[in-house]
Amino acid sequence: MKLQRLFWLFLIVLLAVGPGRAMQRVEQQRFSLAANGIVSLNTYRGFINIVEGDGDQVEISVRSISTYAEEAEARNALDSLQLSMTARDDGIFITAANPRETGIRIDLFELKKLEIHFDLVVPPHSNLEIMTADGSITVGNLTGNVKARAETGSISFRHIDGNIQAETRVGNVILARCTGSVNLKASQGNLQVGTVGGRAIMETVNGDIEIMNARNVVDAQVANGDVSAQFAQITGPSRIRTAVGNITTVINPDEKFSIKARSRWGKIFSEMKVDTSRGGSGRSRLVGEYLGGGPQLEIEAPGGYVRIKPGEPLFEE
Repeated sequence: MKLQRLFWLFLIVLLAVGPGRAMQRVEQQRFSLAANGIVSLNTYRGFINIVEGDGDQVEISVRSISTYAEEAEARNALDSLQLSMTARDDGIFITAANPRETGIRIDLFELKKLEIHFDLVVPPHSNLEIMTADGSITVGNLTGNVKARAETGSISFRHIDGNIQAETRVGNVILARCTGSVNLKASQGNLQVGTVGGRAIMETVNGDIEIMNARNVVDAQVANGDVSAQFAQITGPSRIRTAVGNITTVINPDEKFSIKARSRWGKIFSEMKVDTSRGGSGRSRLVGEYLGGGPQLEIEAPGGYVRIKPGEPLFEE
């Protein structure tokens, strides 16, 4: 289906306010997005903020700032940004590159990199594919599937009715609520989730994992850090593991489950009345059933302790 663009707006504003002050350039465009279309943004750096709008419009505003004191140098820096905003039948595609900042340099002078801000207003039903090598990503309320990656920078979501796949090398991933599944990864950073309705796969190397309201299967792994997981429902086998750290689980007391928890250097402490078949509370292993058994919850913390606590029934918000 041919994507029709309702109108096109292109604006460049240059502001220079005296010597030593920043110069900025603002570029704006507006497109219409076809049903089930993708909004894709791929940039070498920049802070990205995406909010929900009305109708089928995608509004794009890109503000780049140069801090060079000399006007000529500032203009050259701004001109080095290679920005593309295009509309196709399958979506809106935005790219930003800068060979001047990302190429090999042999001079000894410090390069003053551009500060870039991407502000997008998208239709309430949109699919996103967002990537920045250097900068943060913030997504507001949205219905659709989201893929986000930040090499260096945090990623945050508000309320997403859909599935989320997010990854950061250095930075945190924070999610308020998601009705679908989530797949979150970090190398150096924390993963924090409010409510998740679908399967939650979470993995970080150095950092903590926190899930405040899980309503489905959880698979959480940490190499060095703590895990805190609250289960409103246990619908299938779940696994939580940290190599060096502690694990705390808070479970809806109305849920039936089987449990296999173990630690090598720490102990397992349970405040729930589990019918144990091996080990027990205060020991390094606990295997048993709660309310006759159900989906298995596997917990492993070789270098720390495990705490199993009862929560509030239903975990209703």
